[in-house]
Amino acid sequence: MKNYLFTPIDSWFFKESRSMDGSGSNILSSLFPPPTKTLVGALRSQIGEKYHTKHGTTWHGFNAQHDLVNIIGYGNDYATLESQGAWLCYKQQDKGQLYFPTPANLLKQDNGFYAFFEIGVAVQSDLGRIKFAELDFNKKQSPLENHYISSGDFSQVLQGKLPRQTISQDKIVKEEQRLGIGRDRTTRSTEQGKLYQTQHLRFEQGWGVYLGLTGFDETYAINKDRLIRLGGEARMASLTKIEKPLVLPEHPVVNASEKLDGLIIYLLTPLPDYRKNNNSPPLPNSSFKADDSGEYLVWKGQMAGVDITIETAITGKLFRLGGWDMAKHRPQAVKSYIPAGSCWYISIQADQKADDINQIIEKLHCSYLTTGNDQALGYGQIVIGKQVENKNTENKK
Repeated sequence: MKNYLFTPIDSWFFKESRSMDGSGSNILSSLFPPPTKTLVGALRSQIGEKYHTKHGTTWHGFNAQHDLVNIIGYGNDYATLESQGAWLCYKQQDKGQLYFPTPANLLKQDNGFYAFFEIGVAVQSDLGRIKFAELDFNKKQSPLENHYISSGDFSQVLQGKLPRQTISQDKIVKEEQRLGIGRDRTTRSTEQGKLYQTQHLRFEQGWGVYLGLTGFDETYAINKDRLIRLGGEARMASLTKIEKPLVLPEHPVVNASEKLDGLIIYLLTPLPDYRKNNNSPPLPNSSFKADDSGEYLVWKGQMAGVDITIETAITGKLFRLGGWDMAKHRPQAVKSYIPAGSCWYISIQADQKADDINQIIEKLHCSYLTTGNDQALGYGQIVIGKQVENKNTENKK
């Protein structure tokens, strides 16, 4: 795995799925962090440049039958490339630490402490009789939206413990409003009614975006720092190779004497949402089936050959991603994604031994819920944590 850090030179703008023409009077916001597809595209371009330099070729002759396709793919085919991330990274001198969207089951309270969502008793709903997460209104709890958590603190959460701290998005990036005017290139004049308002993002000092990439000939790896143009707006960025691999959240270890309520699947990267209706399982791209034979509805299936029962889920708001197909010169289909930080509560059998639970954790930790191109883009990577009893010992936020 080659690890890279993208650092903005000025501000960045990565357009949401709405078109400029369809935005009307509304401001167009920038996606944050940048879509993995955009970052992988930038690395594919740099690998291709190195290939052309070595072989004396140019992009003009690049097509679906070109030898370079075997290295970087073509269009939406990524050949053997596989990515990891994209995640935020805070780097000082030669030390860097990854930051991830805060898990959806974490709460903030008005007394300055963190807490976990409690899973309540089953109630009747339009989906059937199921369990939901509950807020304690007496403590004025609210979800930690637009917050990020370090790899070390995420490891704490996987142990069933509350984090030491999280960081809000406004401490990482500042929003800047920009005004743009459509221009006719042929006449070099402005176009009637083509006035746009966009929201750029300016990173605070030390922050950047990490992406890992593997599955290509290392002869063409990017080993030297360079400036590149990034995204459809061609904003400048510094591309740096990270020599020391950055640490992902560590999987927990269950002791023989430990009492667990169950395990929790945490989403590290966005997950494409292929669900067609409310009868689909709560975990997209899976073979889980609803089972209402017990006191309440659950979903049963397998992951990596392991029998799993999903008790309930806490997911963030879906978001939409599109993009531009460089090979076919047309917009790509817009898809819905479940955001990173979403989590699914899975039960364990009462007689299940600690060794068996640890095997499940090790088998599923850092695995993927996706296949094919979605996995090549790093979507659907998960980590596994404990759901422990009496877990709301308060930590100051």
